[in-house]
Amino acid sequence: WLDVMPLDICTTMFTSNYVYDIEALDITYNGTEMHFTMTGSTAEDYAVKLDGVDMENIDLFKNFYQFILRAPSSEIYFGEAEGEPSLTINIQTANGGDLIEFFPSDNRQSVIRLNGQVTYKCATAYVDRFIDNIEHYKNGEDIITSW
Repeated sequence: WLDVMPLDICTTMFTSNYVYDIEALDITYNGTEMHFTMTGSTAEDYAVKLDGVDMENIDLFKNFYQFILRAPSSEIYFGEAEGEPSLTINIQTANGGDLIEFFPSDNRQSVIRLNGQVTYKCATAYVDRFIDNIEHYKNGEDIITSW
């Protein structure tokens, strides 16, 4: 018990919205905005549009969304987030959703603000890989899960 840290006993999953519950997903980074809309509630009828265009590869979208769910946290953080976010992910569901913002910080870390509350820090490499994966997704390429 002497070496147990708070991060060891609390969840670091920022959002737990099930992919079939998502109605819209907005992503903002580097002055670029993407707007996903979803319909359907099962694997058989689920459909995704990106900026109004039907996306054929639903499995690729699911892999992309899983990358959001796997966002790492390296430490619990109680400070403030300063400046503008480098990445914003707004997940909208019928029951609300989550707004996840990543702010550049020191030591190659990013501060994470969830629904207006600062919660964690993560490696900025995750944010960089996420932005790379946006391009992979747009090009129909596999999502890279390491950072």
